[in-house]
Amino acid sequence: MEKIYNYYQYIDTAYTRRADSLKKKIHLLGSIRLLLVAGLIAMIWFFKSEDWKVLAGIAVLFIIPFIALMVWHTKLLARKCYAEALANLCQNELNGLDYDFSAFDGAPEKSSAGHSFSLDLDLFGDHSLFQSINRTVTFMGKEKLAGWFMQPLTDKAMIVRRQEAIRELERLTGQTWEKLYIAGGGAKNALLNELTAQYTGKEVVALPIEATALGNLKIQREIR
Repeated sequence: MEKIYNYYQYIDTAYTRRADSLKKKIHLLGSIRLLLVAGLIAMIWFFKSEDWKVLAGIAVLFIIPFIALMVWHTKLLARKCYAEALANLCQNELNGLDYDFSAFDGAPEKSSAGHSFSLDLDLFGDHSLFQSINRTVTFMGKEKLAGWFMQPLTDKAMIVRRQEAIRELERLTGQTWEKLYIAGGGAKNALLNELTAQYTGKEVVALPIEATALGNLKIQREIR
């Protein structure tokens, strides 16, 4: 956990500094553009009695660098927004490691007494399992993830494909998960845990069946 925390802290600090540096550059470019406008007005006033060709030449000399600075400003602004977005994402993850998931949508509207287990396991809503996992940013993504929670896979082939996708993510990101923690009723299924360990090659830790409820109580107590 400390390694993950340090990673997000490092990225947050790095991109916060980058955003601050870009802000200074953007401010400097804005000041230069203002000076160009003031200079253009002053030069036109000073040479107002000259031929229109002279005035046009003066205008071109000031307008070209002004446009170049505008293009540069736009690029720097995009880079600043990107850096701020990454820093904000990392800060949200740091808060999540401290059990503050308020930045993420818990989809409380998905809670339904008619569903067989969503209320019992606190799948949706504030301080829920969905909120702690949800990182979607679009409506379709949120609906897709919520559907996986409410209608978990039962087809073996699809489950295997999803497990393979997780291994692919490990390979691409360089992040590995050595243990799988099973909580709730699934922890009682010794055969399922054994098969999961054999297929994934990871250590499966079966937590007490009350772990889900205890985890919710822990989070609510710390928030209060």
